[in-house]
Amino acid sequence: MHKEAIEICDVVMKLDSQNTKAHFRKGKAFASVGEFKQALKCFQEAQKLDPNDTVIMRHLRLARTKSAQLAEKEKAMYTKMMKGLEKENEKEGKGSKAERSGSWLNWGTVLVIVGTVGALISMWWVKSN
Repeated sequence: MHKEAIEICDVVMKLDSQNTKAHFRKGKAFASVGEFKQALKCFQEAQKLDPNDTVIMRHLRLARTKSAQLAEKEKAMYTKMMKGLEKENEKEGKGSKAERSGSWLNWGTVLVIVGTVGALISMWWVKSN
């Protein structure tokens, strides 16, 4: 249902790129499926078109808050994972501290790649459903 709403909004915006309601509704559809960064972009565009609309302002604030909360949750999750890996390496006594810190860089890179791939899959999923 949200996919169809996003697609309809895209069609409307192709016909009228200044359609505030289409940008707003697309933002609401993205927010409904947890895509707060995408929702934020849509709400920002809607606000540019109608800067005094209090409903748009409220949804824009909400999307910012939810996006920040999601980023904080992800950060906490990755921090917890990294601490677990550090403890595991210390228990196993793998290499020197310098070698372990080098593996941190490798794990950090892996986590960034995994996060990016996850975001891309999520965006693809929203578009394909």
